[in-house]
Amino acid sequence: MTDNSNQEHIELSDLANAVEKEVARLPEKCQQVFRMSRNEHRSIHDIAETLNISHKTVENHLTKALRQLRLAFSEYFWFF
Repeated sequence: MTDNSNQEHIELSDLANAVEKEVARLPEKCQQVFRMSRNEHRSIHDIAETLNISHKTVENHLTKALRQLRLAFSEYFWFF
């Protein structure tokens, strides 16, 4: 058996950097909502209250962000 942990760590780091690069291409408010949801693990309700926007607006920002990420990475993850 071979230990691929170093290679896997590098690949994971590269993927995280690529995701961050794509998130940075989103509109500012969309980025903020996405990061609060995914990086800070905050609920839609909490994000809406914190940013003083509607629940539906938070959902729309998340939908837009996830759609963009899916599109950007579709060629890499076509098997999903």
